[in-house]
Amino acid sequence: MLGRMPRVSESHQERQAARILAAARACFARRGFHAASMDEIVAEAAMSSSTVYRYFPEGKKALVKAVIEGWFRPVVEWLESLDGQRIVTLEDLFAQAVERVFAAKDLGADESVGLVMDISAVWARDPELRRISVGHYRRMREGIRVLVERLQADGQITTRLPAAEIAALLHHLAMGLVNGRAVGETVDARATGVAVARLLAP
Repeated sequence: MLGRMPRVSESHQERQAARILAAARACFARRGFHAASMDEIVAEAAMSSSTVYRYFPEGKKALVKAVIEGWFRPVVEWLESLDGQRIVTLEDLFAQAVERVFAAKDLGADESVGLVMDISAVWARDPELRRISVGHYRRMREGIRVLVERLQADGQITTRLPAAEIAALLHHLAMGLVNGRAVGETVDARATGVAVARLLAP
């Protein structure tokens, strides 16, 4: 009698899913969410199409959702992890935040920026993807607001403006640097952070 086939381990499944997502990120970064095809993603992953669809039955849309969530989540979780940690300077926080936006997992800087730009573009096309993205975007903003309140309490930032308004300013400025890098500008996040810290000094 043949023995029972061993079950696929959870760690193996996680590795397979991660491999597919890495392939999807690379394809989306190069070609955009709209232009990249499932055939390209399957080829990039070096797997059979049946294997890819086993992990992502909804196909490309499921991969787009997973890539968007996978890009936002580390940034949001990093911001939230700072709550309760020792306070650092505004310029350090700003530079670290911008670099984390650039450094999408498993992608080079230029590809990362392309992916970020395409995430913004899909908001206008798909209500479900917009809802997912906006939810993470708001969590980013809230994480920044909490940090601003701590920096205000620490005497590093002016209290003449509400924390929410300063958080919006910092958030938009950081995303503006991403857009600038996408069009070929040289971006110095630390120098920008130093300038912002001066402008917001008490």
